[in-house]
Amino acid sequence: MEKEKAAASATSRRRSAGNTTAKASANNKSNTRKQATAKTPVKKKAAPKRKRAPVAKRKKV
Repeated sequence: MEKEKAAASATSRRRSAGNTTAKASANNKSNTRKQATAKTPVKKKAAPKRKRAPVAKRKKV
């Protein structure tokens, strides 16, 4: 069991050693917990306000 633990730590160390293949980086992105400071939250843009049609274009009833 001790050997198994060593192997696991070695693989995790290897993984964190800057493995830059596309698959590996994608894998790391999805698996690792995101750091708090990694990205500032993107602010949602407010929905544009609906303008009332000008008087000339309003439907006459």
